[in-house]
Amino acid sequence: MSIFYDNVVRGGAIKELVKGLLEESGYMVAPYGYESTFPQLRKLIAEKGMEYSSTARMLKSSPDILVYDDIRRDVMLVEVKMRSAKDPSHVGYLDLERYVEFWGDSLLALAVPCGNILYAQRFSDLGVKRSYDVDRDFERFRDVFPRVTEETIEHFKPIALKAMESSTKLS
Repeated sequence: MSIFYDNVVRGGAIKELVKGLLEESGYMVAPYGYESTFPQLRKLIAEKGMEYSSTARMLKSSPDILVYDDIRRDVMLVEVKMRSAKDPSHVGYLDLERYVEFWGDSLLALAVPCGNILYAQRFSDLGVKRSYDVDRDFERFRDVFPRVTEETIEHFKPIALKAMESSTKLS
């Protein structure tokens, strides 16, 4: 078994969990990212050696989901990442350069198996650093998505922890 594919499955589970959590809370959610919107282009871009063009780099860093809040009449693009940090004050490198460059107004939803479990922050407010402190650099997920209740977070928390169990770095 490949660790790479284990991480792909765990990452997909966390993306689905975030999607389900937001939908359960009344947000409309749709797939948006490169993997789901442009699957036929992934292979073509790699085969033709175009992965370093500005447009290809932008497409490859497209956030995972589109979230619509009908109450605030707001549309948000959200990238979902998971890290295996055991200490919320030290979440390793997140490889955010392209997100900050192309998607600064978009949000990063971060799942870690400690603290509040789910956090969120705009890429433009995060910047690019070697490591992050989730309590200082991020907002609680509920503060960014106010329709998400503590009860809903508590319902999804054991599922998130199970998906992150013994995980390695994922993007």
